[in-house]
Amino acid sequence: ELPGIEQKDVEIEFSDQVTLIVRGKTGRSYSAGTPPAGFVEAPVSNDEIEGGRATVKDESTS
Repeated sequence: ELPGIEQKDVEIEFSDQVTLIVRGKTGRSYSAGTPPAGFVEAPVSNDEIEGGRATVKDESTS
């Protein structure tokens, strides 16, 4: 018996005489509501993103 976990979500196995393996899973879902305005960044449009240009320099032709 494990607090907060149903028996169907737990697997107990003896891999040898001295080793006990306990596997399990549990999940929770909740909704925290609307986040405060200061915690979410404003979306950035593509016009505001400056791109760089990759260049290749061949050092063998000095």
